[in-house]
Amino acid sequence: MSALDYNAETGVFTWKKVRKNQVNQGDIAGTPNSDGYINIGFSGKVIRAHRLAWMFVNGSWPINSIDHKNGKTSDNRIVNLRECLHKENMLNRGKHKNNSSGFKGVSLRGSGTKWRACIRLNGKQVSLGNYQKLSQASAAYNLAEYLYFGRFAREVSIDKDSKE
Repeated sequence: MSALDYNAETGVFTWKKVRKNQVNQGDIAGTPNSDGYINIGFSGKVIRAHRLAWMFVNGSWPINSIDHKNGKTSDNRIVNLRECLHKENMLNRGKHKNNSSGFKGVSLRGSGTKWRACIRLNGKQVSLGNYQKLSQASAAYNLAEYLYFGRFAREVSIDKDSKE
């Protein structure tokens, strides 16, 4: 695309030329949508920056979904992108918006004294056990995700567990 430059190390697109809508040469192209994906408007169409990045580097549009390995939808560095099936792309989603434990796959049991870890496999919820500590339940979930989802397991950072 002759109108845009792509920096594969930063994942940022910039405009090559001045455009009619008061966009200057070198300005960052695109704006984040409500889900954090960067959308770039061009020739009356909206293009997702991660799909455009794939095309810039690989020379063809992706056939399937493009997954952000680290889960950050605005991070369009080529090292963070991989083509995958939609089913694989759904494996490394973040925690649900109504999650109260702060950890994916972990909830407080009804009695309020134990933490329960669960994972979804082939559309079914599978219990991974009940734990005294939140960190134990989270570790059980992370291990199960790694074992079942392999390279599509969500990258996790180990933080101090303040909710025990």
